[in-house]
Amino acid sequence: MSLFPEEPVFVVGQAGFDTVIEGQKLDVLGRKPLGQKLTELVDRIDQPLVIALDGGWGSGKSHFLKLWTGAHSKELEGKAEVIYFDAFEHDFLDDPLVSMVSRLTSERAEKTWGTKAIEKVKKAAFPLAKLAARVGLAAATAGVSEIANAVGDAALGKAADAADATIDQFWKTEANRIAAMQGFRQALTDLTAPKAEDEKPRKIVFIVDELDRCRPDYALSMLEIIKHFFAVPNVHFVLGVNLTALENSVKARYGSEIDAQKYLQKFTSLTMTLPKRLVANPDVEVAAYYLNSKLPYHLRSAKLGELTQACMKSPISRHRVNLRDVQRILVLISLLPKSVETKVWGYQVLIIGALFLKIVHPSVYQRFRDGDAVFEEIERSLSLKRPSSPENTGREYIDYGVWAFAYNGAQHIDSLPFDVDVKEVVKTAFRSHGHDFRWPTAMAVVADALESFEIPSP
Repeated sequence: MSLFPEEPVFVVGQAGFDTVIEGQKLDVLGRKPLGQKLTELVDRIDQPLVIALDGGWGSGKSHFLKLWTGAHSKELEGKAEVIYFDAFEHDFLDDPLVSMVSRLTSERAEKTWGTKAIEKVKKAAFPLAKLAARVGLAAATAGVSEIANAVGDAALGKAADAADATIDQFWKTEANRIAAMQGFRQALTDLTAPKAEDEKPRKIVFIVDELDRCRPDYALSMLEIIKHFFAVPNVHFVLGVNLTALENSVKARYGSEIDAQKYLQKFTSLTMTLPKRLVANPDVEVAAYYLNSKLPYHLRSAKLGELTQACMKSPISRHRVNLRDVQRILVLISLLPKSVETKVWGYQVLIIGALFLKIVHPSVYQRFRDGDAVFEEIERSLSLKRPSSPENTGREYIDYGVWAFAYNGAQHIDSLPFDVDVKEVVKTAFRSHGHDFRWPTAMAVVADALESFEIPSP
């Protein structure tokens, strides 16, 4: 069995937004229109662009970029050559340039641009990859193949000492450094130049994903290399990044006093974000839609599904729950003991509410688990709706009543401006359990349901 929500496996560059695998469409969230806009942007603009696709952890940036890599030419009629690069997979190397040139000069690239043009890029990159060419750390960490592809086998054929001496000598003068950088830029310019007078320039788009997960020094070196070495016409970058996290990398490197936001603006041309609502239906939130699409495969009962969907409609979920949180919620729902299905609905309300609390506010959940959280803290953390008039009879108000009753007892319910019938519904939420309700007992029942996992039957 699979514990986590099953996502179709696909090869980056060979699948797109319209791809269906095992009955599942890869673009579950309907983000193809955003991909179309991105395609039109990079295809029509000649000046070098660095586009930051900004989003928090679990917003779906990587999935979108991986689909767009293949969809750009296969579905969206894009003309640019798109290269996907996972920065986090390469940050064991000291020099990002080596890995980037390796991806640029792959076997597929030779078929696109020709061997001669690719060899010119490799030759221009060799003096720039001054540290990596010494093999050292890169070879020890299996990076030697990348270096070979990026700067040529000839560099590896030299003795390490000879390579050191040659490159150190080369980099002694500023003129050589500037010449090397200009030579590399010219090689890139030639790579994108039209083959004939009546043709348009060819474009390259680097997708640099997971940049915010890299070591601060590697991530910032990547930005510097993009700015100084790759800033030529018709070469664009799309960065999959959490800019807030990247700001922390800037502060880690240059000190907390630096204006990290202003610093990063030097490296990016545009910023785009993935919407939290469906493109085709702005009334529907992405996280809620994703949960509803996956929930049937994880439910023990329809009643628990209704309670889960109700929690997703609350303000806490709309503002705090992301796609990865939804996956964790689905995992916990899958592992709820079967006995939860037979408990009275009052306990089920508490269990599902505490489940969301555990994901969204783990510190509050821990205090709840230890018996230290007061009702006002739960009310605020779960965004429970306090009734203001007898007309407040919606489900969200009833849930407030259940939590208020659980914490403060029936007398507190009588003091609230509830409709009389609603008060009776709330008061009976726990009575049919067969014993007088006691909060410490209820808290133990809730904690046991969330911490004593039970593998579902096949």
